[in-house]
Amino acid sequence: MASYALANENRLNKETLKRFASPGLDHWPVSKGLIYQLEATSYALLALVRAGAFAEARPVVSWLKEQKRIRGAYLSTQANLMVYQAVAEYFTRVKEGEKNVQNLDVDIRLPGRPTPDKFSFNRQNFHLTRSSKSNSINQPVTVTATGKGQGVLKMVSLYYTSPKQMERNCQKFNLSVQLIPQSVREDEKVYKLRIDVLYLSKDQDATMSVLDIGLLTGFTVDTNDLDSLSKGRGRTISNYETGRVLSDRGSLIIYLDKVSHTQPVEISFKIREVLRSAVLQPAAVSVYEHKDQTSCVKFYHPARIAGQLMRLCKGNECKCAEGKQEGRCSFCVATTSTSRRGIAPADLKSCFVKAELNMECYSVMLHPCRGLRYSEEGH
Repeated sequence: MASYALANENRLNKETLKRFASPGLDHWPVSKGLIYQLEATSYALLALVRAGAFAEARPVVSWLKEQKRIRGAYLSTQANLMVYQAVAEYFTRVKEGEKNVQNLDVDIRLPGRPTPDKFSFNRQNFHLTRSSKSNSINQPVTVTATGKGQGVLKMVSLYYTSPKQMERNCQKFNLSVQLIPQSVREDEKVYKLRIDVLYLSKDQDATMSVLDIGLLTGFTVDTNDLDSLSKGRGRTISNYETGRVLSDRGSLIIYLDKVSHTQPVEISFKIREVLRSAVLQPAAVSVYEHKDQTSCVKFYHPARIAGQLMRLCKGNECKCAEGKQEGRCSFCVATTSTSRRGIAPADLKSCFVKAELNMECYSVMLHPCRGLRYSEEGH
């Protein structure tokens, strides 16, 4: 920022600016994270452009383009504004002959297609992003580029995986999610979703923060509860918005003016089942600061703890339906009559042995083995 101010007064010392750059002189590292790094690099690019140092600015523009997320944006609104302003300033001021892209033809051959997707880039359309999509798995993709110029190619793979709570990512927030039954009948299922969040800092609260709440399939949120949380003197939340994301699941975004570092903020509201789902999967709740989108994620489900795996049952035989978790079947089960105390020692031992051997863990199921222990002496 200081260098940009000096550049506006024609007093920029480029050597001082480069002293804080990366070894490749293409970005300016910041220990606080990528968002701050994007902003610092944008100011440095603006300074170089103001000073007319377009050759030094070119690798900086390339680095900023490479940091773009899947759908073209960066990590925060502030980072978006700074990057777009800096890059736009560069392309506005740089001479035509110094622009990287001049005439570039790119062919992308995807599996299962007789002809490649063809794209042509020139000085009029080089700023437009083009994309191709394929549903093939583990198949080669061939990219051929001819002509003169430079561009950035990104490949993104989207796939399903078992949900995991990454505790190591919860370094900024302590997040707790509870689903409390309110009315669970055959014709009506209503739960209270309670979310407690605390900012993990010794001396300051979090500034504007976001709760990104995925809703269980077939469930809707009680907007009356949310209205009461967002209005009046004692309001808990700043605002909220509902919508749909990448799947058929609903989503809820809650904005918080701040998150205390001394007392957890409690946010509770009802969710209601409006459409029965055959297989109900866990939903995720994440929290992050608006200026630093390093999120803490937790999962919730009416009958499962966090992101545990599902099981498939035929009669009274069950097996894991979603693979193994950390090398073991998550729902190892044993024969019993009506209570855990009725588990036969031999069956209990067999259940644990199968789990240790990393097998599919087939067994007759009435109660899960989780929380039980087997011993040769006491059974």
